[in-house]
Amino acid sequence: PPGLERLTPRSASQLEIQVKPPANQGGGKIDRYVVDYTSDENFKIPVVRSFRIHNAAATNDTYGYWRIIYHKSVSALLPWGATGKEVAAAMNAMSTVESATAVMRPVAPQYYEGYEYDVTTNEEVSTQRLGDLTVDLSKLVSESGGSVPVFTPLSTTPMSIPTDYGTVNMKAECETQGIGATSDHQVVSI
Repeated sequence: PPGLERLTPRSASQLEIQVKPPANQGGGKIDRYVVDYTSDENFKIPVVRSFRIHNAAATNDTYGYWRIIYHKSVSALLPWGATGKEVAAAMNAMSTVESATAVMRPVAPQYYEGYEYDVTTNEEVSTQRLGDLTVDLSKLVSESGGSVPVFTPLSTTPMSIPTDYGTVNMKAECETQGIGATSDHQVVSI
């Protein structure tokens, strides 16, 4: 991630932010940074992610294992039909997660065989972080060989927003300022 080189208060509602670019930019040039702010003591909020996994082949004979991929962390293998407790334990074993909970329920009959999960995590609020949960179903099979495992994300719901939360886009390289000189910093008004 980028580093914060300098943060200078300019007034009650302005900060001067100087960012040190990350050592590895992932291949693409960074054109802006997103600055999130709040008057709360922390940025952590509960977020509920709901998803469905089911066998679209209507064979009702699925078995095997699947795993969750969350913010680039991969969970331990979970059995088909994993309980909410098992899913929460797999999430909490990831280094990027703390205090996750999960609820499991069977899918509606039109989805044949499967489960829906509501997974609640406490994470930093940010427009760039909501979402980012998927699953690997490659180890699920069926007795009849007709298994068609499907993952469907249903929703991502922040359960609260910090007081006075806002976000500002800051360009990585400042545009030309009024007199034609390029500036080497930006002042962000909050």
